[in-house]
Amino acid sequence: MPIAEQTVLEAALTYAGMGWKLLPGTVCRDGALINPLTGEKTDEITVHARGEATTDPDRVRQWWDVPDDMRPDILGAADESIGFVLVRDYLAETITASPWFTAKPTPVVGQKGLPMMAVFIVRPPFPQARSDIRPFPHGALIRLPPSPNVSWLVSPWQTNLTFLTATEFAELVTLTEITAP
Repeated sequence: MPIAEQTVLEAALTYAGMGWKLLPGTVCRDGALINPLTGEKTDEITVHARGEATTDPDRVRQWWDVPDDMRPDILGAADESIGFVLVRDYLAETITASPWFTAKPTPVVGQKGLPMMAVFIVRPPFPQARSDIRPFPHGALIRLPPSPNVSWLVSPWQTNLTFLTATEFAELVTLTEITAP
């Protein structure tokens, strides 16, 4: 079932089943971040230490099987098996439109309400960073659908659950730039 049709709990269990380490995020209410454990305002995006990120289905159920008004965002954590690369909008559009990406895509998350920045999900390790492409460090967190204002531009299911390596992604970016009009 596509993530858009799943509940937050079902989506979190799906991601954990894929081996993605997760943490519960805060709840956004009236423009403020709310700690779902206490109901109080917070400046943090998560109420748990990053080291607590897990794929354990029992822990996932504990965190996301809660009333709707206190259901936290799903945060995915970068680790040794999954990495996140932030790419500026103009380059992200060019990459996703390229025939090389179409032939061998990798998942891409988009966030509404911000200047379009796409997060490409790849397999580490990362080659040299560039100013317009920024790999997230180990332990970094991104919001995953169906968290509010986040959607798949290219879902893991559209890629048959395969991911480019970070090196393949860097090569794709270079090919795209060389052939761009």
